[in-house]
Amino acid sequence: MSKAEKQSKGTACTQAKSMFQNVRNTTQLFAVLLSALLLGLGVYYFNILFVLGALLAALFAGRVFCGWICPNGAWIDHGVSRFSRYRKLPGILNHRWFGYGFTFVFLTAFAFVHWKVQGSAWVWLVPIGMMGVQVSLATILGGLYHPRSFCSHICPWGVLGALIGKKGRYQMRIDTGCKSCHTCARQCPFGGILEPAIAQVKDSGEPVQLSTRCMRCMRCVGACPTNALQFGVHQDAPKQVKGQEHPAVQAG
Repeated sequence: MSKAEKQSKGTACTQAKSMFQNVRNTTQLFAVLLSALLLGLGVYYFNILFVLGALLAALFAGRVFCGWICPNGAWIDHGVSRFSRYRKLPGILNHRWFGYGFTFVFLTAFAFVHWKVQGSAWVWLVPIGMMGVQVSLATILGGLYHPRSFCSHICPWGVLGALIGKKGRYQMRIDTGCKSCHTCARQCPFGGILEPAIAQVKDSGEPVQLSTRCMRCMRCVGACPTNALQFGVHQDAPKQVKGQEHPAVQAG
């Protein structure tokens, strides 16, 4: 490849990265403003509608809601990331079974509380409480460790979205054009998702589908210098690789 071609590809990569992130920032801002409007109008159960939308989207495209719309994710990306210590989570919090257990306890607890207060004047505290717990945990864990700590393994909607997304029609994969430069991995807000896939592409010489923990933020797509990352329908059904239990810490 000539120097001019390399420069052209690099420019295209930068433009793609900028486009993806500008659109993502816009959708996140819209979700935050919509949430504030609905809260102001007293529509306290709007978060349940958001969750249903997120799980429906996961049937087709995995955790796209987490990366592009979630108001809590927007707060983490544009707020928590500014004071995060960018450290690894303790091992137990990174394990998928901790996420499954937390999801069960979280949903059971709020179902019980809703049952107890149903029909009373305090029923509106249930959705507010759900949001409060999630935002608080995301802020605390994001500040003490890496920004998306809560999202990566603990968030109930993220855990369910990853499970549902395993059969989704649209998936993220790494093609054989990957040069193992790890530029994409350094951009991933989770960490630990791209590294094992990159290694398997190198060893097998075949495309590899990313773990469904991926939230489709497209930062890796915009960063890849060889355009090896693809999000879409893949007829050859590449093998899926599980993400690592201990995500790497990425600053920025």
